[in-house]
Amino acid sequence: MDASALSSRLIGALIVEKGLITEDQLELALEEQQATGARLGEILMAQFGVTRADLENALTAQRADGQSDDDSEAVRELARMLDEWGRSEEPRKRPIGEIFVERGFITSGQLEDALEEQKLSGRKLGEILVSQGRLSRLRLWDALEDQ
Repeated sequence: MDASALSSRLIGALIVEKGLITEDQLELALEEQQATGARLGEILMAQFGVTRADLENALTAQRADGQSDDDSEAVRELARMLDEWGRSEEPRKRPIGEIFVERGFITSGQLEDALEEQKLSGRKLGEILVSQGRLSRLRLWDALEDQ
């Protein structure tokens, strides 16, 4: 296991220990991280409702409790991740089409077709999918809230 994967697993263990996610959810998140290269904290926030404040609280509590040498690497990585988020001027938005497909609102093929139409027409992706009847306005708003 490389250092990054070990660090992610340790960060995940801190979050599980605080009761924010289950062991099963951590395993799913780690699998997604390996497949996509996304940061574990971002996956936990997007998929399991963990907030940035939850991550910060877990870090603060862990620092207050003290930690082993293995845990200290995880704590440093989590602190580094939170620091980077704090420095970014605007939170990174997930592509809305990715959210639609992930939630099963549309297929990958439907997304590709809508993106092609978007290139030609300049219309917004959600607007295109709603006009095609592939997406309801309610699902569009739901996905936009999570973007």
